[in-house]
Amino acid sequence: MLRALIIDDHTYWQELIAEILETDGYQTVTAANRKEAVALIKASIEEKNHFQIVTLDHNLVDSDSTNVGVVESQAVLDLLRHEYPAPLGVIVVSGRADTRDVRQYLRNTVGTEQESTNSVIDLDFVDKNGFRIAEFKQIAAQMIGKVTAQTQAAAKAQRDQLFVSYSHLDAKWLDRIKTMLKPVLRKNTEVKFWDDTQIAKGAQWYDEIATALRSAKVALLLVSANFLNSEFIHSVELPALLEGAKKDGVTMLWVAVSHSMYKETPLNNFQCVNDPSRPLDSLGRKSDVDKAVVEICEHIKRAMEDDH
Repeated sequence: MLRALIIDDHTYWQELIAEILETDGYQTVTAANRKEAVALIKASIEEKNHFQIVTLDHNLVDSDSTNVGVVESQAVLDLLRHEYPAPLGVIVVSGRADTRDVRQYLRNTVGTEQESTNSVIDLDFVDKNGFRIAEFKQIAAQMIGKVTAQTQAAAKAQRDQLFVSYSHLDAKWLDRIKTMLKPVLRKNTEVKFWDDTQIAKGAQWYDEIATALRSAKVALLLVSANFLNSEFIHSVELPALLEGAKKDGVTMLWVAVSHSMYKETPLNNFQCVNDPSRPLDSLGRKSDVDKAVVEICEHIKRAMEDDH
């Protein structure tokens, strides 16, 4: 769900803007001063439950501070520009009779964007005098389009690994594939192969796996009864990979290692790399297994080189 933070020292404007955004499907939270706004912003960062749009009263008054007006709103905007980790749109709202200084304020802020790691990718202004709901909704819609596109692009850029999900009881098949794939990894150093054997002793293994899942461009699943029996795969790895496939275009490659009840799982919606009626452990002759593993590695190579 899209989230919006509304920062204004007037309850009327908090409620009006919240009602407008909520009718368009936003979850809204409000802050009446800089202290409340900073707390909500930092909480969203810590919880990784980011806002997509912030509306900011240009003449924000803080009852707990000797500062008033632009000083307070500028402090909030600086926090967003320099510390917020996700793409964000900001709508500055002002009721000042002369809006020239507000527009200069925006130009000055935009002018420094190239000098910082700026998460505020879009900044616009709405005048409270003669406020028009249709105009506000149009600005918000255009802004969220830019934010969504930037978020998706950033997610794809971060995904550059081949993530292997497997049961440790099937580790021999992981080794077979890694051995066969080695020439590809030597030739193309941009292909990053990750499996849980790379977790160093003493490391926070859950965090390491979570990070690798977020970095997956291609997921290779070695499917067997052991794989489907794993509670960790079922509750952690597979849901994350399926969500990545849905939202970020992660390529799902699954290999039938042994006969299993895969038809009772979401994997049935994805094409198996090999023939599931002839899983790897049923092929018998080493030459047949090697041929099948070569074909699997060719699928991996194409998927990693694909700029989807």
